[in-house]
Amino acid sequence: ALESEAYSLEHKKKVKNNPEYSKDVDTLHGIATTIYNVRLHSFLASVITGVIKKGVKRDDTDTPIDIRELSLVEQRQAIIDLPQSDKAPLAILWYNRIIGHLGLGFDPHLIGNIPHQLFDLKIGDHTTRFIRTGTPTIDEPDPNIEDSKARVVPEFLAFLRDCQHNNKRIFYFNLQSATEGPEGNRTEALKKAFKDEGLKDSFFGLDHDTGYYGQRDKWTGLEDAEKFKGSILNHLLNPLRCSFPKASRKDESFLEGIRNLLDEIHADVFFGDEMLDQEERQDFIDIAYSLFIFATVMYYKPDSIIIACKDALDRSGKVIYILNYLMLLYTDNLTPENKHDLMITIFGPPFIVKKKELIDERFERLNRCLQRLSHPLVVKKLLKRAKTTGLSEAVQIIVHLLESQEFDMEKGVFSKT
Repeated sequence: ALESEAYSLEHKKKVKNNPEYSKDVDTLHGIATTIYNVRLHSFLASVITGVIKKGVKRDDTDTPIDIRELSLVEQRQAIIDLPQSDKAPLAILWYNRIIGHLGLGFDPHLIGNIPHQLFDLKIGDHTTRFIRTGTPTIDEPDPNIEDSKARVVPEFLAFLRDCQHNNKRIFYFNLQSATEGPEGNRTEALKKAFKDEGLKDSFFGLDHDTGYYGQRDKWTGLEDAEKFKGSILNHLLNPLRCSFPKASRKDESFLEGIRNLLDEIHADVFFGDEMLDQEERQDFIDIAYSLFIFATVMYYKPDSIIIACKDALDRSGKVIYILNYLMLLYTDNLTPENKHDLMITIFGPPFIVKKKELIDERFERLNRCLQRLSHPLVVKKLLKRAKTTGLSEAVQIIVHLLESQEFDMEKGVFSKT
């Protein structure tokens, strides 16, 4: 329906404020918006809990397992140790990896990468919804754009139009490459879609997997902390690597806030050290990316936010986990229950989408950052700053749960409890 000539005609009428446009347009937009706001947390929780319980290796098989007592490393290892019969065949894993990497008609929605809401972030009286989705694109030419190699899926365009027509502000943080290969093609398609729908100030890019991100190549010797912090802002403002809306690039108050944020990370997490080695700089960038998103949400207060890479499994999972971890730390809410919810958001999607664990490289980066952020002196500094600024009282995270369910790994079914 969204690709029909009738929809295109009626939508143009609506854009021109013609009162005689078909109200079916609004219905289609509403359906698309619902797709991107599905609640899956309890489903993910049931699946990944059952997976970890079955995969964990232990001597005492009679005692019930409380997986909240396992570390993040142990939980991931349990997923790795799950019998191969409960995971995707290796041939399927490699097939999906190849078509995604080479851009051979890759369509995450089609392979069951279901969009859904993660949680709501309540800032004072305003609520921002965090939405998870794989790149809402297909690796095939857009018939309406010359020389294009990727196009945005029609349901996501309808979602954007629904946001625009109802004055709902949506921010999209793209973690794919800004310029290279299939990821660069998807990035261009997304940027154009946001611009065409009048949302050009809503698209941000945080490029991963580059020499700068890994502090390799010409950035290997960038050990001076002050020069390094200056390079981060320059990198964020470089349109060949990252994408900043023009309005944000010219907003001095916003940019000053980002500079202060980098100084705070340096002081609180890295104790103001004058020199930072390569590993420390990598951790600094990962933490800065997550806090940059948080600061942007705090500053602009959008209604919805999407943090997406190719599959929204590994890169975005890492960024979202660090972001959520810091928000819980700021509000002094790092309880076992909240850590359990965090585990679900990072391990659940990779398993339901690809029947696999979070890949080694992303998990190692995540684990390193968490070790740094959980240092007692760092926790003390971050808590103090949050209380001093009033952040700890202004922010609340709301995870949307449905009824509690148990997943039977043998039968492959759920039972309500």
